[in-house]
Amino acid sequence: MNNATTDRNDPLEEPLERAVRPRHVSAGVAARMEEALSERACQEQRERRERIEKAEEIQRGARERIVELFGAEHYAQWRQFASEKRRERSRPRTPVADSEALEEERDGQIAAARTEGAGMLREWGVSAEDVVALAAEAGDGIMSVLRPTVAVADEELVIRPGRFATLSHDDDAGLVINVATPPYGNQGGSSSFPSGGPFEVSVTPQADAMTGVIGQGVRVENYDAGDADFITAIDHRFVRGGVIMPQSGQLVLSIDLTVLRSGHRLKVVDEFGVSHCDSIQKNEIQVNVIGADGVVWEVRKQMMRWRKATNQYLYRFFEQFDDGTPFNAGFVSGRSYAESEFVLFEIGSRTTNEVLANDMEVDGKVTYRYRVDQVVTGVLHQ
Repeated sequence: MNNATTDRNDPLEEPLERAVRPRHVSAGVAARMEEALSERACQEQRERRERIEKAEEIQRGARERIVELFGAEHYAQWRQFASEKRRERSRPRTPVADSEALEEERDGQIAAARTEGAGMLREWGVSAEDVVALAAEAGDGIMSVLRPTVAVADEELVIRPGRFATLSHDDDAGLVINVATPPYGNQGGSSSFPSGGPFEVSVTPQADAMTGVIGQGVRVENYDAGDADFITAIDHRFVRGGVIMPQSGQLVLSIDLTVLRSGHRLKVVDEFGVSHCDSIQKNEIQVNVIGADGVVWEVRKQMMRWRKATNQYLYRFFEQFDDGTPFNAGFVSGRSYAESEFVLFEIGSRTTNEVLANDMEVDGKVTYRYRVDQVVTGVLHQ
């Protein structure tokens, strides 16, 4: 068992003052902004650790109930049986030209293991349905506590198909400050992989201020799942810019994005007839706005959330959007900024891949990439 929380800041991120801060903005203001962003990240890490502790409590309770259902001696035999069958499937094979033959052999091994496992359960008087029900119940509980509790607004960020048309949600007149296109100021990002189980995580991040491309692929795999193993893998990538307010008022952002990738893939294999898997793959557009006082205004909007729970074999792959689909994200700040105040903004892609696995082989990947084509900044008239 590998219970760990991994949080990682990516080396792509540059100090604020190197690329975004105008020369006449003081170093003190830049320092407050950096401190606020750092504190926000620390707050998220603390909140993630608290969620993982709660999820581990549910996991321990589910495992205790499953052991009680089997009986300690039979449960130990069951785990040994599972380990032996997995080793058989992973033994080195002689290279052959017919890949279908290898797949048929593997499918046959899994079917035989399910049949043998069903016989063992009948002999012990253990109901496979009861085991699956316990795992599903634990999965629902774990998935519920893994939900973030840090307050994040979403109603202020409006995403529509198409390109820039207006500065605000309701077509109020506003003063355009600037129209920015790549290259942007700089880029950054971070990853987090809190887990309760032997999961492997691979992330392919992309954040390029020169081209405006943001996004990531987040893949999670588990080929040795025990009882109620779980993971929540998150990656966030962004580009940064900044603006000097020409007059006091609410900041308006109108962001033109082009979808480059929006792929979802999930493969699960029922190994022994008592398997259960619950998977959530999600992508959000995230906008952070930071004023000179260091107050961070964070908003997100889901582009896609796909949840699949199953105790059967499943392979699914799809693209949510056609490559090249244009979107516009419109944002009006929930507060006003002073005339001549420097305001920093970050435009990012946040992808989450969550899995609950019980005696189930799992391989899931979600990939989203966007190009930030332009950012129109403005201020609403007071």
